[in-house]
Amino acid sequence: LETLERWTPTKDPGGGARTRTPNPLPYKRILDDIGELAIPGAVQALAFCKDVYGEGAIQMVPPYLLLAEANLDLRRLQQAEEFLSLANWTVLKNPDCSSAIRSQLHRNFGKLYSAQERFADALRELSKDVYHSALEVGPEHIDTSVGYFHMGNAFYGQQRIENALAMFDKVVEIWYKFLSSVRAEPERVEDFSEAQLNEGLDMLNRILEMRAKLLGQGHIATGEANYTVGLLLLFMGKHQDALKQVQAAHDVYENHLGPEHSSTSDVAEVLRQLQSSSVMFAEGDGGKPGEDGLPGTAGSAGPFGSILSSFPDNLPRAQTQSPIPLPPKSRQVATAESDDAMRMSPVDGVRR
Repeated sequence: LETLERWTPTKDPGGGARTRTPNPLPYKRILDDIGELAIPGAVQALAFCKDVYGEGAIQMVPPYLLLAEANLDLRRLQQAEEFLSLANWTVLKNPDCSSAIRSQLHRNFGKLYSAQERFADALRELSKDVYHSALEVGPEHIDTSVGYFHMGNAFYGQQRIENALAMFDKVVEIWYKFLSSVRAEPERVEDFSEAQLNEGLDMLNRILEMRAKLLGQGHIATGEANYTVGLLLLFMGKHQDALKQVQAAHDVYENHLGPEHSSTSDVAEVLRQLQSSSVMFAEGDGGKPGEDGLPGTAGSAGPFGSILSSFPDNLPRAQTQSPIPLPPKSRQVATAESDDAMRMSPVDGVRR
């Protein structure tokens, strides 16, 4: 039964409140944009929970939320709202409900309201999501970063560009800190699922796209997004894709700050290590190709293979020019006028 639920209890890396990792199959299918296939598993989980725990039990909330997420993914907003209402009623009847569940409930309401273009309501719900997620796992946790990301989408929907960029900057910062900490504490890898990392990559790619759109490809903030995406790709074992992103980041920093700047040197060092590893893979290191067609390493184990062995030794964060300057006013107007042709859905980020 637990493998079908939305969250699985795990040990908290910081030794505090435990976190719940979104790694079951139905949720993975939602992240893979095949929400239709997630629905049967969630329905079965709901039936099991009802049989085991009884009607109105708090254990029924995760399947309700899975069904809501799947219907949001499929743009079936009325069905999603119905499942969220059922989940909300169950939470109201169980006042001792965990912050983790409350966080996900408010997050999904926020995504629903964003899809309905009720952005003020969405921001209210998403602020509650961030609050409860911070209580459960901390304000700097990658789970909490998802709430910041959706808040950024809602601000963007209101054309509050500065606020949106600030939220996106927070997401990038959290993921960079996470990648740095994993190098220092390799055992933390086990606390995070492949689905979480894929969700993070999806968010960071969309932030990169949004920064490039609003600020320009050559802006320092866009380069930092390139850099962070590259580090996450490297962490996931996708070395060739990582090389492209870090190379793009290096070009931005070198052009914007100059080759002698400390931030440029940091990115150049990671680029050098990636280029060296690419040569090693091209020459053959005795490993087997990974599932994504990239070379692996002999003796690798686990879903992420030899991630840690190829992760750079030093990961100083490239300095951000903060606060992020807004684009020229004329550019903001042009951005608003082009939204029909290039718009990010607040629910799934797919350009419609």
